[in-house]
Amino acid sequence: MTTSSPLERVLSGLLTAAALVIAAVLVYRELYPTGSAASKPRRVKEWQQLASMGTRIGSEAAPLQLLEFTDIECPFCASFHSRFVALDSSYPGAISLVVLHYPIESHVNAAAAAIAAECAGAQGRFKPFLTTAFAMQDSLGHLAWTQLARSAGVPDTTQFASCLGSTAPPARIAQHKAEADRVSIRGTPTIIVNGWLYPSPPHDSILLRAMSTGSRFKP
Repeated sequence: MTTSSPLERVLSGLLTAAALVIAAVLVYRELYPTGSAASKPRRVKEWQQLASMGTRIGSEAAPLQLLEFTDIECPFCASFHSRFVALDSSYPGAISLVVLHYPIESHVNAAAAAIAAECAGAQGRFKPFLTTAFAMQDSLGHLAWTQLARSAGVPDTTQFASCLGSTAPPARIAQHKAEADRVSIRGTPTIIVNGWLYPSPPHDSILLRAMSTGSRFKP
């Protein structure tokens, strides 16, 4: 009986792993083919109604109207928020972002973070709190929410703490989740661009084209 060498065993293991990866990719492509309807943007007729339910950052008259279903513990949401902040800085007054909460159940701090954001918003500090929370994602659940609120410039942390225990923010977040389910949102961040829903954040070039075409925008 021949015994394989350590090198042969390593190579065999690598080949097996490669085969498993290839098989997984093929299965993924079969379930989620490139260019499938699920991956293409689709029109949401009631997007303006959805916008009325969220928290708006920017002008309702801006040519680029974004709606985002977000999870504050989601790293991809943090990445998109950074892109939004950069674009908003480069094109002041041209972008409106409406935020709707969609905390994922597996993210243990997401629901509480959404409530905290709503409570910061009650004092006019929604955007600074959102930016602070995304920047400090690794600290969610470790720092007190009042400490994050203070970092975001929330003026009255006593009022903020009282808000955390009230029933209004959870009810608002539940409404957002119900609307997300109604329009078949499957993950975060999901972005609506001038009425067109993108299952994953579109490239900046698409956002800039939407900015230049306004209500005439089509993917």
